[in-house]
Amino acid sequence: MSYNILDDVSSNLLEGIVFIGHNYPYYDKNKLEDSYSNMKYSIQMIQHSIEGIVSIEKFYKIIIFDILIGNSDRHHSNWAIISKRKKETNSNIINVTFDFCPLYDNGSSLCAYEDNSNLSILFKDKMKFEALVKDY
Repeated sequence: MSYNILDDVSSNLLEGIVFIGHNYPYYDKNKLEDSYSNMKYSIQMIQHSIEGIVSIEKFYKIIIFDILIGNSDRHHSNWAIISKRKKETNSNIINVTFDFCPLYDNGSSLCAYEDNSNLSILFKDKMKFEALVKDY
């Protein structure tokens, strides 16, 4: 699904696991931990993995958006960086740029599993609403 957002054949989508695996070769995607350094999947691991490629501030925006919509599913395969290759005019030089992929895989956020008939009750009852949107 996420690959459908690519503009053209000069673009490539690289999921976060690619960058993490490059910097943490002993990263276990099931345990979310690098067995060599004992570093767990975290913002520090992501920052180290994308240093010099894209700005961590852009990833902070992703995290803030996830908090706002209640998304708790931003694992190493639910964020990506797009690389774009562009050949300079009248030259054999190819420039490559990197940027974060537009957000994807937010489908289980924003009360996705709530029955529409319950919404009017949730908006009237503060305790029920807070129980739905707050993560305790």
